[in-house]
Amino acid sequence: MKDFTAIISSCKFGGLSVAKANELINESLLRRPKIVCLCGSTRFTAQMLVKQWELTKDGVIVVSWCALPDDYYKGPDKTHIGDQEGVKEIVDELHKRKIDLCDEVFVLNIEGYIGNSTRSEIDYATMTGKPVIYQEPL
Repeated sequence: MKDFTAIISSCKFGGLSVAKANELINESLLRRPKIVCLCGSTRFTAQMLVKQWELTKDGVIVVSWCALPDDYYKGPDKTHIGDQEGVKEIVDELHKRKIDLCDEVFVLNIEGYIGNSTRSEIDYATMTGKPVIYQEPL
């Protein structure tokens, strides 16, 4: 754990010694819940919401893709809403920033499906040293 002495030595902590303030900061950091980033196809949004709830009940901070109601999708084709609105690249890049924030990545690979965006996220997580866990065996 980091030593915050240099940072806190110039701060006032209501009469706490630098050593005690450093101890309290380190204890707080150690108690931070695990952060998990969910990755997977938006076709699995219902499953993602269930997994998000399960992990949250276990005390995990969960970040995931943006869940939209089924009636939000426009057009007769099954094109991804990000493609329809011209923002898929932005949304995909933002999801990688969520991966930067997390401690591990959990992939919802229902029936073995991993799309291109999810594959890119897995590759990014691996490249940045994040553990990747799969819902179903590969």
